[in-house]
Amino acid sequence: MALINVAKTALRLTTNALDDELADEIDACLLRLHLAGAEGADEDPLVKDAVRAYVRWQHDFCGRGEEWKTCFADIRDAMGLSDDYRAVQASGGAGGACCDL
Repeated sequence: MALINVAKTALRLTTNALDDELADEIDACLLRLHLAGAEGADEDPLVKDAVRAYVRWQHDFCGRGEEWKTCFADIRDAMGLSDDYRAVQASGGAGGACCDL
């Protein structure tokens, strides 16, 4: 299932009217994950959970936007700390702010 469908299902949408907005929000979500040091495939369950939480936060789903924001932050932080989701640097080595302890 494409991430746009994940987002639409999370918001209980059946229309295509918001697809462009949702695509931008998905890109922003994935960029936030990347900035936290996390990368994952579109099919990965945690990436899908992050997208669900992110779009629900952005749309204040059921009036609980702050709870969805916290949920997204928890997923983002867990992925960023996990070796399974650690972003591979393009240079192939350590550099920048990355520290191998």
